[in-house]
Amino acid sequence: PRTYKGRTVEERRKKFIRENNGYVVRERVMGCLAISRSLGDTSMKKLGKFLRATPDVELRELTGKERFVIVACDGLWDVMENQEAVDWVAAELNKEPRPSLTRICGALVHHAIAELHSPDNVSVLIALLRSE
Repeated sequence: PRTYKGRTVEERRKKFIRENNGYVVRERVMGCLAISRSLGDTSMKKLGKFLRATPDVELRELTGKERFVIVACDGLWDVMENQEAVDWVAAELNKEPRPSLTRICGALVHHAIAELHSPDNVSVLIALLRSE
């Protein structure tokens, strides 16, 4: 699995934040945001250009072995490791009858919030690349 979590702990992100009128305290942007990228947080964006919504993009050639892609916000990744989420989704896809992707996404969100106690909002999208 490949991921960029957008955490402020990466030195290159801290440098960008400082260069754009922001600061990092206790690994949080402006002392409150745990991430350095945001689509929302408009009140925070009014303070400077230290938050970006621009994603890291990586082009990868698919091998044909990839079954699905999980796109999720930090609320999921705060409580699940990459491989743990992959294994969880794969187990759901292997059920008979196979639940819809909508149902699997909802169940994963519920799992993260209700069972793993994610303290953040959780959004999940699963793109099925091939069925088995």
